[in-house]
Amino acid sequence: TKEKTVSGDFNQLSDGNLSIIKIENYLYYRIKPIRNKTYYVFIEDKKENSDIILKLIAVLTSNYIKTYYEKHDKTYFLKSIIQKQATPADIMQKTSQYKIQADKQRVVLLLKLAEKPDFSVAEILSNLFIDQKQNYVVELDNCDIIYIVEVEDNFENQLSMIASTIITTVEEELLIPVVIGVGKAVNNLLLLEESYHSANLACEIGGVFESEKNIFTYSKLGIGVFINKLSKADLEQFFHQIVDTEAFEKLDDEIVKTIQKFFENNLNISETARKMYLHRNTLVYRIEKVQKQTGLDVRNFDDALLFKTAYMVKTYLEKLNDNT
Repeated sequence: TKEKTVSGDFNQLSDGNLSIIKIENYLYYRIKPIRNKTYYVFIEDKKENSDIILKLIAVLTSNYIKTYYEKHDKTYFLKSIIQKQATPADIMQKTSQYKIQADKQRVVLLLKLAEKPDFSVAEILSNLFIDQKQNYVVELDNCDIIYIVEVEDNFENQLSMIASTIITTVEEELLIPVVIGVGKAVNNLLLLEESYHSANLACEIGGVFESEKNIFTYSKLGIGVFINKLSKADLEQFFHQIVDTEAFEKLDDEIVKTIQKFFENNLNISETARKMYLHRNTLVYRIEKVQKQTGLDVRNFDDALLFKTAYMVKTYLEKLNDNT
């Protein structure tokens, strides 16, 4: 498309009202190839299609500048660590160059968006946590964003608040569902890829076993990590050995949801009934119904552990079957 060219002065172009403007015998074009930096390209207006030529020059110039800054930018450096493309020598040199402390404790938060956004999520995060200079936003692709957070000891609540804030802001700004995987803490930049990998694993495994949630923490995956490593054949054998599979399959969704809430509240009947707005006797009835059908009394710790494990294996097998 041909840009509208008007005569004027340079201030009009600088104010951002126009992208292209003619000043005397020259055409000027404004480009912003990277955040917070503006450049101007110009050409002598000799030919009829000078504005088109100028626009092509602007595109080429913009792409060159982007490539240059990517190779020298701090976030590009961090991205290369996460993707295991940086050598220890590179890391040592550039941590000094960028004034990044290599031995700080950090955690990777991995944002997975349901669809490609029209706006930069990385820019939203940078503005959202503008005062946290020690944290970094890295854009892997259009749907995966990494937020690297520097943490102290006992950081679980801090990360939970950050993750909740990110989800609320992104969903309100972009109207796109997002989930976050919280990786394990690492104490050196060389290990940043491990935190990313664990955050990605948290999204994958948590999405299977706790699909109703949108924040998944690697340190809380528990037995889910073990189940994820087993073959389908081993899982099927294990499932058939530990429970009456036919009885287990007959449990309705309401009963299963009740038992899950019972587990979340540490097998506390009163607390579970209160949070589910159920009468205590109704909850006890449902628990006893499970015992009657499966032979497992989930009020007993061993039976509760067996039920939880069996249900997780069943859920994971269903996921594997759906993917085949």
